[in-house]
Amino acid sequence: MTHQDSKVALITGASSGFGWGTTLAMAQAGYRIVVTARREARLQQLVAECQKLGTSAAYYVGDARKTATAQGAVAFTLEQFGRLDILVNNAGIGRV
Repeated sequence: MTHQDSKVALITGASSGFGWGTTLAMAQAGYRIVVTARREARLQQLVAECQKLGTSAAYYVGDARKTATAQGAVAFTLEQFGRLDILVNNAGIGRV
């Protein structure tokens, strides 16, 4: 994929575990990435890793349990990249 044609993915709960791994796999595949979670320092690290892989990446800090975060993350993605192709709704917000 060329940069202009590459798809854009928004990944929630990206600061660890499945979200972290999925983000890196998608970055390696050439997707442009927006990640969101509550831990800003971890998101900064993840964006740096994506950029080392040669893709564009950005982060949006927020709590996936809040509607404002969902709306803000989508708006931020559209502002950054002009499109949103894939949503990986990974944030673990359930109670046990």
